[in-house]
Amino acid sequence: MFAVYDASAHTCAARRGDSLKKRTSVLALSAILALTAGIAAPSHADEGTILLYTHGDTYPAQWSEENGISGIAIDIATCAFSSLDMNVQFELAPLSRATELMAEHDNALWFPSVLAGEEERLNRLVGPVGSVDLMWYSLKSAPIKPGEDGFRENAKVTAYTGSRTESMLKAEGYTLAPGSADHMRLVHLVISGGVDAVLAVDFRWKLPKATKAIVAKHMDTRLYKAFPVAYQVSRPFAARDPGFIDRFQIAVDGCKTGDMASAPGKGQAQ
Repeated sequence: MFAVYDASAHTCAARRGDSLKKRTSVLALSAILALTAGIAAPSHADEGTILLYTHGDTYPAQWSEENGISGIAIDIATCAFSSLDMNVQFELAPLSRATELMAEHDNALWFPSVLAGEEERLNRLVGPVGSVDLMWYSLKSAPIKPGEDGFRENAKVTAYTGSRTESMLKAEGYTLAPGSADHMRLVHLVISGGVDAVLAVDFRWKLPKATKAIVAKHMDTRLYKAFPVAYQVSRPFAARDPGFIDRFQIAVDGCKTGDMASAPGKGQAQ
């Protein structure tokens, strides 16, 4: 039997190969763009595992290369889920994703969430667990500073992209400039004169040594307010298991007042 060379089949196969290469290239490019944009990669957890997301920029839930995700909020969550015989996995995500995660993802929590907002949101909060200092950052040489007469009317300000702080500034009539999910970018906006001030959590502890020195030399910080914060349970999770919020609150209260020495270690970013 003789093998017959099918030119059309060869051409189709070649085209499929080219198409596959193009799709692979597009997927690779999309992954690179997602990483450079600071978008968290999809999480992979065992079925039934709770995913607790945080941006890692606050003392109660902080991230570092040495310790991963750690802090009192992580310790209490680890203790509480252990007492409920549930698995929890801690994940980093930019603040700009919090709204989407809480609206669309099952088995998901977010920390920190401010104890404010509409009733439906308040009913999904568990806590409080610590507090977060909200600070004004401005140049020492600025002609007008936070708290001074005319600041609200004349200053250009910004905040973390997608945060409730951003929404609050807009609602209160400030002139709002585009912000960022990156605290280093927020520092740059103040130093470069892109904005007159930034309203954000106290992230000074997270800055590299050189940047911290620049901030100390050229910028003023002013406490705006200290907010109690809590865990937020996602809408799909709360709808699927309405009793979870009460069970989790009881467990959290027990871990806050009890001895957590026997609880598992601090969570790590996955």
